[in-house]
Amino acid sequence: MLDGTVIGALNKGEHLEEPLEAGSHSLQVRAGRFVSPELAFDIDASETVSYACRGRLVLPLYTSQRAPVAGIDLRSE
Repeated sequence: MLDGTVIGALNKGEHLEEPLEAGSHSLQVRAGRFVSPELAFDIDASETVSYACRGRLVLPLYTSQRAPVAGIDLRSE
């Protein structure tokens, strides 16, 4: 999700490129009930940003069936 809007779907190993206007944006990745923290970033008109995500170990003892689980690690590259 980019700025709260779904912009696409990815399979493992795929990447997505999205043109952005300069300014402030937020990025979040969801997969089933797993979700990454929402990351805020600023971008200039001539800048390129890159993020990567991967699964994070989540212990079932601490998860809820209803709430999204922070089981995705999203980081700037």
